[in-house]
Amino acid sequence: TWGLENILRNSRMICAGSNHSFIIHKGFLFTFGNNSHGQLGLGDRTSRSIPTQIPIASFDGKNVKCASGGSDHSLVVTNDGSLYSMGSNSQGQLGLPHVSADDTILVPHLSNQFQDVADIACGGESSLVLLSNGVVFQFGFRRVNDAGHFERQPVPCQLLIPENKPVIHIAVTKAYGGFCITSDHTLYAFGENFDLELGLPHQIHSIATAVPLPLQQITYVPKRVQQVSSKGCFTTAVSDENELIVFGIAPSGAMGLGQKQYVAAIPIICSALSSHKVISTASGVLHTVVLTKEGNVFVCGSNQNGQLGLGASNVESQFFPAPLNLNRFFDLDEIASGLEIAAGAMHTLIACPRTGRVLATGSNKYGQLGLGDSADFVFEPAFIKFD
Repeated sequence: TWGLENILRNSRMICAGSNHSFIIHKGFLFTFGNNSHGQLGLGDRTSRSIPTQIPIASFDGKNVKCASGGSDHSLVVTNDGSLYSMGSNSQGQLGLPHVSADDTILVPHLSNQFQDVADIACGGESSLVLLSNGVVFQFGFRRVNDAGHFERQPVPCQLLIPENKPVIHIAVTKAYGGFCITSDHTLYAFGENFDLELGLPHQIHSIATAVPLPLQQITYVPKRVQQVSSKGCFTTAVSDENELIVFGIAPSGAMGLGQKQYVAAIPIICSALSSHKVISTASGVLHTVVLTKEGNVFVCGSNQNGQLGLGASNVESQFFPAPLNLNRFFDLDEIASGLEIAAGAMHTLIACPRTGRVLATGSNKYGQLGLGDSADFVFEPAFIKFD
C-alpha cells in the first residue's frame, strides 16, 4: 500500500526561504529574517534578526512537522497533515482562492483545501503540495500551456504525472516550474527553462512545458534520482547511487565542475565528489551545499556573502567542492548522528537534529541567519541561539 512512509522528506529541522529561515525544534516553529509581506507569520511586517517562536495557538495547538519558504510567502505542515500559509498572495501562491492578490496573510492561515499533507515546496511565487497518497497540487504563478501562457492560479490544481505514478519528492525552481520524483525514482521537470535548469536542452528560454516530462527518457539522466534542489539558474540532484547530478548554468561555480565548465545543458555527474557518498544537496541562487553519508559537508559557488562558510580569509568563489571543517563546530557524536543542510538565496544553515544546534553563515541583511543585527554578512559560521 502507498502511504506517508514512502515520501522522501526534505529537511525537517531547518528551512531556508530566499531571505528568511525556519527552525523546527520539539514541534515548535521559530522564524527569522525578512518579513516584508508577513511571511514569518508573526502578525506584523517587522523583520526579525533572532529566532522568534510562532505561538503554537497559531497552529491550533498542533506541533509543526515541516516548513518551506519562497520569496515572500511560507507554507507550514503540522503533525496531523494540516496546511497553513502566510505572507504574500500576489500570484495565488498561498493556495487561498478567497484571498485577493493585494492581501497578505500575517498569521498562519489554515487551508481547507488539503488533508494528509506529506511535504511542501515554495518557489519565488509558486508552491507545490505533496499529499501522503503521492498526489501533487500546484498553485501560484504558473504556466498553463506550452504556448507560453501564464496566469495567477490561486486555486490548487493537480499536477498530472504520466501513468498516475505516485510522487515521493518535490522541488520548485526560480522560474515558475519545478520537479517531481516518482516512486520509481524517475525525475520529472516542468515549467520554464530559461537557463537550462530543467535539464531539457531542446527547450530553451521562452519555450517550456506545462506537463511534467521524464528527464531519464528525454535526456541523459545518468541514474535514478532520490532528491533534487533548485533556487537559481542551475539544479542539483542526488542519485540512488549517492552521486551528485548537476545541470544548468552556474558561472559562480555552483555546479562544482570547474571554472571553465559552467554550463551543463544536460544532467551530468559532478566527478569531483565521485569518491564520496552524497545523501543530500541544497542549492542557493549562486552556491551549493552537499552532505555526504560520512557526515562531511562540501560547498561550492559564490562566497561573496559568506554563504560557503569558509572564513573571512577565503571569500573567493569555489569552482570545485571544498570541504567545510565541521569538526570546529560539531563534536564527532553529533556528526555521526546525522546532520541537515538548507540553503537560502545567499545563506546556509547546517543543523544537528539530535542536539538541536544550528549553524548559520552568509547574508544577514534581513536577519535571516538569526544571529542578531551585528553584521550584514557572516563569513565564519556561528551557532544560532534559540529556546
